[in-house]
Amino acid sequence: MSVRRVFTVIACVFAVAPGIVGGAEQASLKNLVPRLTTYVSNYGDRASVIVATEHYTQLAETNIGDDSTTRVVAPSRQTRTLVSDFALVKTSIGWVGFRDVLSVDGKDVRDHNDRLARLLTAGPGGIEDARRVSEESARYNIGLVRRNFNVPTTALFFFMPNAASRFQFSMKADSAGNAHLLFREIDRAGLIHRPGGGLVPVDGELWLHSDDGTVVRTILRVHNFDSATTQGASTADIDVTYRRAPELHMWVPDIMSERYESRLGTGWNRVTGRAEYSDYRQFQTSVRIK
Repeated sequence: MSVRRVFTVIACVFAVAPGIVGGAEQASLKNLVPRLTTYVSNYGDRASVIVATEHYTQLAETNIGDDSTTRVVAPSRQTRTLVSDFALVKTSIGWVGFRDVLSVDGKDVRDHNDRLARLLTAGPGGIEDARRVSEESARYNIGLVRRNFNVPTTALFFFMPNAASRFQFSMKADSAGNAHLLFREIDRAGLIHRPGGGLVPVDGELWLHSDDGTVVRTILRVHNFDSATTQGASTADIDVTYRRAPELHMWVPDIMSERYESRLGTGWNRVTGRAEYSDYRQFQTSVRIK
């Protein structure tokens, strides 16, 4: 448990298709899934960069474990507070999220106000620079599992429309008046993988307006991401709520809550986090980013 492990998002075009269900549920899914994919495809209707301020707190707890019945090992605790720029940029395959950490536990990382915005509005080459900045920022996450997909829009943008089928859908009753969909990945190639290979299964839930597909909440669950643990012994949950930003005429991430757990022998590691998003601003670019 002393080794930090890595799992990453595969860079591919995402796709969906409804699963095989019956009766009214099948009819409802036939309408809802296309509305969902159209909404995601059209998320933001201009080629622009949207940047928010992210206030992100993390707590990591680790117990190395002990098989002895005569000694109790107290878990270690570590906390971290990050302030970052979080950017959404329209690319040829959809909207992509990037993070640029500005301060760690109250100490400035460097003076780079709006660095992501400058990179992403500079032209096609800027997106690669922004991706490197985002990967660099991932090192500030705490806990034994390194992760680079803990951005609020990861689950949402699984659902870009195209020809392939990767997910099966079902419906669940929701008292708040939104459509409540459950999804499960059925494509064995996998959207999330370990660097050394191996499928990392995902499933989750979506809440959306049934009339136009507007997504108001997502839950993404990741299973068995740590190859060193026993089957089913590592799980992750990322829960994101959205709010309408009138100044942008779109729904944007509001709060992200996350929980990662892994177990190896008698030891365990748990990371919880909460991120809040504010001060959304828009930067215009006329360049089509690939």
